[in-house]
Amino acid sequence: MSWLTDLIYRKKETASSSAKSRLQLVLIHDRENRDGPDFLPQLKLDIINAIKKYVQINDEQVHVNVSQKNDTSMMEVSVSLDPKYDDKIPEYHERYSDEEDINAIKSVGDK
Repeated sequence: MSWLTDLIYRKKETASSSAKSRLQLVLIHDRENRDGPDFLPQLKLDIINAIKKYVQINDEQVHVNVSQKNDTSMMEVSVSLDPKYDDKIPEYHERYSDEEDINAIKSVGDK
């Protein structure tokens, strides 16, 4: 019968306990972000500067994401190029890539 009494007369959540729960969620989220690599902003800046040697880009066109799966960390760098470079890309691939390089890249992705 005590479970029925608890159900009928249970206390409503107070504003302070609700605020405490929300604060705990915020702190958990903040701690997860704090444990990320502290070198990431400098690395992103270095990547942007290296790309700027060859192509005109804005800093906003470069996105760096770091993710972790099990014991492996992965960094993904995405660069949005202006359409004026579209016609240069096939020429670059013809000049600088060969079948051996392409197969090596594919084999790394399969692992």
